Amino acid sequence: MWVYAVDGLYVVPMLVEAITMENGERYSVLLHLDQTPGNYSIRAASAIPQVITTSAVLQYACPGVQSNPGPSDPYITVSGANSTKDVNFFNTVEQRTFQAPPISQQVNATYILHTGSMNRGCLWSLNHTCYDASLEDTSQIPLLGGPASAVDFPGLVMNSTFGSWTDIILLSTDLGAPHHPIHKHSNKAYIIGQGTGPFNFTTVAEAASAMPEAFNLVNPPLRDSFVIPAVGFEPTWLAIRFQSVNPGPSFIHCHIASHLGGGMAMIFMDGTDRWPSVPDHTSRAAPTTQPSSGDDTKSSGVAGRSTIRGWWYLACLTFVPYGLL
Repeated sequence: MWVYAVDGLYVVPMLVEAITMENGERYSVLLHLDQTPGNYSIRAASAIPQVITTSAVLQYACPGVQSNPGPSDPYITVSGANSTKDVNFFNTVEQRTFQAPPISQQVNATYILHTGSMNRGCLWSLNHTCYDASLEDTSQIPLLGGPASAVDFPGLVMNSTFGSWTDIILLSTDLGAPHHPIHKHSNKAYIIGQGTGPFNFTTVAEAASAMPEAFNLVNPPLRDSFVIPAVGFEPTWLAIRFQSVNPGPSFIHCHIASHLGGGMAMIFMDGTDRWPSVPDHTSRAAPTTQPSSGDDTKSSGVAGRSTIRGWWYLACLTFVPYGLL
């Protein structure tokens, strides 16, 4: 089958025999109907954490041709593994977005996020802090009706100015940590690098200079879903880069329901300098995780403070449930 679109964007067509799909990923494919007309099974398998398999029937006919294809050999087993050593799986690293916009070689901010569980299996975070479901408790007084003092959300908010470029480096260091399919709302990001082993760098530029084989800064995949690899005996990491082009609050989170429900999410305040102003009496000061200024600079991950219009912050929190769909 030919993969021609990924996450809603056209890609240079790739001929594959199987696709490993993570939570939230979308693929569009074309099939070349060059086999004997008849019924063919399409197998789908969920191997982790339980073995569930199902199949659909692809049926097509050709006038004047007898439909009796007989049995066929599957490309994947009932557990989702390749049935032979030479099965051609889709490889995100080889994906090339069709007519992708150019990627900047310089960035304005870098966020380094330390993902993982929070000492208990049911709690998760993108940056040492759980996104508490109580933030969306409708029984609480909305921000506009709350006290004038700022409410502190360290480690849960990132921001940018319009047109700026941001790097996010997601680290997974817990021994035996599972893979995390991350989904970014608002606009897509380039997957510029990933690897195994400690990430002892403050910027992508430093890391790419030390291990250029781990990065693609020329024609990287452009997606809104990307996977932090599972951890074996060494930490893993993933780096993405994107431009702020859609002012407003958005959401970035793990697409595994139990991880998202356990707090593995953050808010990205996109292009805050382009947000419309509102009356002063509705303003509230709320903190954000602030990176240092300038090209290729590291974020400490420690919460700073910036003035955010209250009704926009409320809109951000209101936006989150739609991200669960």
